[in-house]
Formats: sequence, structure tokens, C-alpha cells
Amino acid sequence: MNFRKLGILDVVKEHYIPHVTVDLNLTVGDAYERSYTVVGSAHMNGVTEKPMSGQDPDESVVAVEFDRGEEIEEEVPALYPRAASDDNQDGFSVIGDGSISDTFLHTEAAVDSIADQTIERAEFTITKPVNGDNEEYIVYAALDRRYLVGENPKFNFSAAKPARNIIITHTPEKYITVGDAGKLAEGEFNFMSTAKNRVNMFNVLKMRFDGQGGWNNNKNQLDGGFTFLQKMKPDEELTGEDAKLELIPGYKKVTEITPNEKYLITYIPKENIRRGSYFADEDIMPIIILYPRNSRAGQTKLVYGMRTVTRKAQKTLKITAKGSGDARVVVNHIIYNIHCRDLNLEMRKNEKKFFADVSVDDCDVVDSNVAKVESYLQKTPSLFNCERTAKDSLSGYSKVPNTDVNMSGAEFIFASAGNSGDEIYTIQSALNGKYLLNDSGARFFGTSPTQHTVKRPDGSLGFEIMRSADDRFIFFYYTKMQYDATSDKNFVATANGDTEPLIKRGNFTFELLEKQDYPSDADQIRGYKRVTSITSGKHYLITQVYNDPEIGEGRIVLYPGENIQTWSKLYRDVETPGVLLTAIGNENDTTTVTIDGYEYTIKITGACDHKGERYLVGTKEPGCEEEGYTGDVYCADCDEKIADGQKIPAGHDVPVWSVTKEPTFDANGERSGTCSRCKETIKELYTKEEYANEQLNDKVAEARAVREADYTAKSYALLSAALAKVDTVEDT
Repeated sequence: MNFRKLGILDVVKEHYIPHVTVDLNLTVGDAYERSYTVVGSAHMNGVTEKPMSGQDPDESVVAVEFDRGEEIEEEVPALYPRAASDDNQDGFSVIGDGSISDTFLHTEAAVDSIADQTIERAEFTITKPVNGDNEEYIVYAALDRRYLVGENPKFNFSAAKPARNIIITHTPEKYITVGDAGKLAEGEFNFMSTAKNRVNMFNVLKMRFDGQGGWNNNKNQLDGGFTFLQKMKPDEELTGEDAKLELIPGYKKVTEITPNEKYLITYIPKENIRRGSYFADEDIMPIIILYPRNSRAGQTKLVYGMRTVTRKAQKTLKITAKGSGDARVVVNHIIYNIHCRDLNLEMRKNEKKFFADVSVDDCDVVDSNVAKVESYLQKTPSLFNCERTAKDSLSGYSKVPNTDVNMSGAEFIFASAGNSGDEIYTIQSALNGKYLLNDSGARFFGTSPTQHTVKRPDGSLGFEIMRSADDRFIFFYYTKMQYDATSDKNFVATANGDTEPLIKRGNFTFELLEKQDYPSDADQIRGYKRVTSITSGKHYLITQVYNDPEIGEGRIVLYPGENIQTWSKLYRDVETPGVLLTAIGNENDTTTVTIDGYEYTIKITGACDHKGERYLVGTKEPGCEEEGYTGDVYCADCDEKIADGQKIPAGHDVPVWSVTKEPTFDANGERSGTCSRCKETIKELYTKEEYANEQLNDKVAEARAVREADYTAKSYALLSAALAKVDTVEDT
């Protein structure tokens, strides 16, 4: 058994540290075991899914056994959720009678609904940025892995590191205009983005965290004074007058920020705020805390007293290697990347296996007639996060690929939603099932099927995507180097420093890459090829190509993220050096191969059965006058050709046709258009058969859309029977 680079878990042993990544190397039959103690909210998280694909760990590679441990009881601060009924309403109206008891929900069901939203998840680690003034910080909720953006209460937190820092100050008047009546009380802080375009305040009447374009000096409406509570050390104890600073058990009030410590950001209700009947105990201080959620109600929680919860603390984890391959397991917020190797390899003739990060100098083959090892560079399509806006540059994208996402997570299913020829589709994420809504901010993707018109402008190889209801376009915005949307192509975004309209500061056409049955050398991304027409029900990547004069050409992929920064991922092929082991012997031949210190026994089991993956060679797109070719089919396991390809007839590519003579059921018509390749004007018949088929499809679509309630039972039964026969009718 060989464990290598276990890292931090070797050091902490039985203790628990969340959000670390552990690399395990196991041989088949061996097991990795670990026992540790969890304190706090993480007891609720056991073995969860793989972050990359949303599927359970591959049971053919690893078996996972997890014992949650013995139950213990613990006293913890009691959290209460805020009512969400007015979450999207601005102003100063109140909920119920305006008291704390009417604003915060205190039924058993309400409290249980946020059982996993413990106070530990509201802790923010505050650090100093590399570049920034004395009062500038980075504020990060480690357990939720979200950064405080501090510019809009509806979208206050981001998984991606924001471009701007957070100012935390006792004197906001140094940065914005604050009247004498609005100045902070002694020891209070305010926090705002360094953009200084929004200021965080507490809406006293609505009793929630809020944001304003400027400072409100009426503290009965908006109060900008917040109290920061620093998490105390496990053995720290306050005595005498200092004991009064421990406002929440384990958290003390501070007047200075110490970098790299954890804090709760809180609002202490003033005496004029009524408690109501439920939170009436004068011996218990109600404290309202900022929670890392992107809604006004979701980010506002009340802490009031203590409650008893059941914790499951002692954990035992066992991961057993069952077969060769890679697996990812997440347990209690710890990611285990597991590489399992089988030292007894049964391989078919010409079958290949890749070993990453190994030099051919560290390999040895006993019988070179049975197997060979050679240097190899493996290319893997990968996605890179957008970390910040970078005007007209790809430099804002990470230099390190995001291994928690893959290309299939960026696929969208285009489903026809209109009559024939309408080019109207719903666009649904294959990853999370959400639809492209094309609204602003957090509502760019959602659960409501929304129709978009997707068509190619005349002479273009790309597609425009426009919401059908109100002509709202998706575009790629060069100023931010991210995907965005607008209803006005001629709008000039002066707030972003633009002096030209969006039509010149962005690109409104996108290359759609259709998922292929087999990858080919003609794919723009391996397994995805650019197309000039859409097939309903198929999967597509929505992409934009940008040529950065310093970095080079890059392809940016639309991703179903939660905000503008996470919508955009940069595609790159990641090259991994290593060695390729190839079985070249005959059936029943055996040999021993040493690779990077591991000794493998190789046995040739026979010829390849060609049942694995395949790829295409020699694909060629058709031209206006030159035939294309689908490509010959090869086995990916042994590289043997298993099928010939087919010729693709030559022909022009006309994205937009204009009807110059209308067809009828009895006579052909005519149409013309411009070829996107040769730019010639093409004329052709618009046949009466095409016309009849389109008319029939439209009538069928209308019939399928009728409501049963509008028909008698007999009429609707006849209609349903007729529609059932439609799909069985052959074209004539």
C-alpha cells in the first residue's frame, strides 16, 4: 500500500479541517482509513456527491464506508430566519406590527428549516489584500466559500473573488458624504466596496440588511452602524468587565480588525425597536447577523439565546480501492481525489494506458515484444474561471483550470418551441436543468422555460440569441470580458467607461458547438463541432472566440453560474506529460513493466473487441463546390480503423432566405439568399412539397397546444387519436 502526498491530514491526524483537498494513491484491494472528530455544523454532512459531475463516486473504482459516529448534545446560539414576504420590496414598510417577533419566524418548523444554517456558517475570515489602503480588506465566508462583494444586497456574495476590496471603517465620512446625525456611535463599523457606489446599512423598519446609493442620516430608517464580533480562541475566557463583550457565546465585541481572524458582522437593535411578544426576555439580547446568502431575507438572521442540538461527532471513514481509475469523494467538506491502480493489468492487443507525470526514464519493460512504454503528452479540454474583469483582455481568467467543472457541465439543450421555420427554442442547462431566462443578475438562469429566437444573421457563421418576448439580446461584453445581456445594442455604458455603443463594445453572435457522437480532428473543442444549423433536442456549447493580442486566441464558454462572473469560463486544452503503455504482444503473452516505482504484471488477453470509445479521422466540411467527408471511424483503444466514412454533398450555406415567389399547394415558389462562404447570391426552388410540409407541421403544432377543457370529451378523444398517428406517417 502506498499513500503519497497526504499533506495536511497527516499533520492534523484525528482533528477536523474543512475544505481541504487530499490526494490518495491506492492499489486495488488496499484501503485508506481515518477517524476524526467534528465539532460544529459539519456533523450534518456525510458522504456527498462528486462536485464535478453531480454523480456518486464510481463504485467500480472505490467503495466508501462512513460511520457518522455517536450522538452528543450541545448548546449552540439559536438562529431564527427572517420572513421573506417583502424580500424584493424597497422602502420602509414593516412586516406585521414591525416588531422583532413579527419580523423573524419562530415556529418550530421555521427554525428547523434552517437547521443547517448554523452560526459557524456566518463567520467571515477578514484578511488584508496584497494591494490596498489601511482600511481595505477581503471578507470571505469560508464554510460557504463566498466572498462579500458589498455592492448590492440582492447579490452581495460571490463564489469568485471580487475585483474590489471591502472598506471597513469607523469613519465612513472619509469616503462618502455623512451628516452629523448619521455618524456612527463609538465602536461601530461600516463596510462598503471600494467602488463607493453603494453603502451597506441596516433597514431599521424592514429589519434587514440593505444597501443604498448614498448615506441616509435618519437612523430611524437606515442605520449604518454595525458591530463586529471576533471569534474567541478555544481556551480564551473573558473576566470582569471584559466578560460583557462576549455578546454571543464564543464571540466578543471588538473595535479593531485583526487580519486573518474570524468575525460575525452584526446589527444590535436600538432600544426604540420593539421586541414583540416572543423575543421579550430583557435578559437576552437580540442580535441580527449578516449571513452569506444572496437575498435580503436570506442574509438576515436573528440570534436570540441558546438551544440544544444533537451533534454526531466521532467519524470513521474507509475508502477501498476496487478497480483502476480515478474517483472523487467528498466527506464532511473534505475532498478526496483518489487514484487507484491495479498492478495486474489485463490488456487487449494494441490497447493503451496513460500514466500522468511520469518520465520514460523511470520506466522499464522486461519483454519489449509484449509491451512498450513511450513519452506522451495528453491533452484534456478544461475550463478556467473568470476571476476579475479585464477590459479587452483575457488576463482576468485564472491560470489554473477549475477541476470541479467539466465541459459537459456547460452543455445546453436546445428544444424547438415554435412553428417550423420560426427558429424559437428553449435553452436548458444539461447540468442543473435551469433555463436561460436572460434576465439580469441572479435571474439569468432559472426554472421557467423561456423562449429565445436563435438565428444566424445574413452572411454569418454565428448565431444571435434573443429573448422572443421582448428582444433582449445576449452578447459578449469586451469591457468586462464576460457574457452579458441588453435590450439596446446602441446603449453606451458610460458607467463602465465606454464611449462607444454596445454593438461596438461587444459581439452579439456566438458559435454553437454541437456535441458529437465521436470526437474528430475537425472539432473546435474535442467532442464538440461548430454547426450552422440547430437540431432540436441536441446538446450545444455557446461560445465566443476572442483574439487577445498578448495572450492569443481564446474561446469563452457560457456556463450556468449564479452571477455574471461565473457565467463565463475560458476553454483551454491542458497538456499533461507522462508515458503511454501499449500492449503489442499476442494472446496469453505476459511481461513485467515498472512505471514510476510500481511493478505491473501485463497479460495480453486477445485482440481488441472495439467496444470502447471511438474517434474520427479525415473529417472535412463540405464547400460550395467541393464535397466533404464524415471521417473514418477508429477504435480509441487500439487505433484500428473499423468503418469508412461517407461523402457529404457540396452545397452553399445560406443562413437567411428571402422568398421571391410564394409557393402554393399546387405550384413551386422561389427564394434567394447570400452564401456565408462564397458571398454569392443563391437562387433555388421553394417546392410545393416543402410548403405543404411546413403548413402541416404548423397545424400539428397548433393542435398539440389546445386545451382539453375547451373540447367535449368525444372531440378531444378524436383529436388525440389523430395526433397519435402523426408521428407514424412517413414522408412522401
